[in-house]
Amino acid sequence: MAMMISMTRVTIFGARGSTPVSGAEFVRFGGQTTCFGIEYDDQFLIVDAGSGLTGASARLDARAGNSEITLLMTHYHMDHLVGLFAFPYRHRPDFRITIVSCAQSHGDFQATMESSIGGACWPVSLAESAAEINYHDLSESDGQLTRGALHITALPIPHPQSCLAYRVESPDGSVVIATDVEIENREGEDEFTAFCANADLLLFDAQFTPEEYDRVRGWGHSTWEQAARFARDCGAAKLILTHHDSTRTDAQIDEIVTRARALFPATEAAAAGMVLCLEGRES
Repeated sequence: MAMMISMTRVTIFGARGSTPVSGAEFVRFGGQTTCFGIEYDDQFLIVDAGSGLTGASARLDARAGNSEITLLMTHYHMDHLVGLFAFPYRHRPDFRITIVSCAQSHGDFQATMESSIGGACWPVSLAESAAEINYHDLSESDGQLTRGALHITALPIPHPQSCLAYRVESPDGSVVIATDVEIENREGEDEFTAFCANADLLLFDAQFTPEEYDRVRGWGHSTWEQAARFARDCGAAKLILTHHDSTRTDAQIDEIVTRARALFPATEAAAAGMVLCLEGRES
């Protein structure tokens, strides 16, 4: 029987954007690319399969008896997919992985994943996994999915080749993950603001600084300033800046957090290994 988690536990396994990095200047916030875990009772959701999925593997090892995960994919750029190549639980015949996405946003996402992991790129394709691999298309369920006491809703957000934001409601509160979004693109702003409204925990793309933005406009990512203003406008309780630029050092991220707190005091930066427990809000 899987280990039971009686509170909602959110773990940052990877928070770097574009490519993994290493070195002394990246130790505190980590160099692994995007991967988050959400746990409640016997449910284990993983959002994205970047190189941080190695940390999720270690967490699964600690959750003795867990025989399945639900993998929520935001999109299929390689920094969000690379962890699946060598994911050890792919090779366990007693394990089940349900991969969730939306065909309306991403087309035949099963074909995309199976063509990306295999062929000349990797010796064991995704289709050849010993684990049972299932696919769930959110477009067949109005963008919604329930796993135990967790209710999941998805919404397309502005990013090249499309991306999904996920909102997960648990008995303890709500978490919204909106990595890889360019918030200056106002298309669908009202719907997106409503989607994120009053989230207890908002993980939001903050790859760039305002000083860099003119050079990278249209690349599909936000600045820390845009993230902080959005968190304030949607009524989030806590903001976690994520998708750190691959060149951004620990000291530079510290400076970004200081500046962001002037706009939205309840701001932190995502760091590999960070664990956040939802406890609801005081009434």
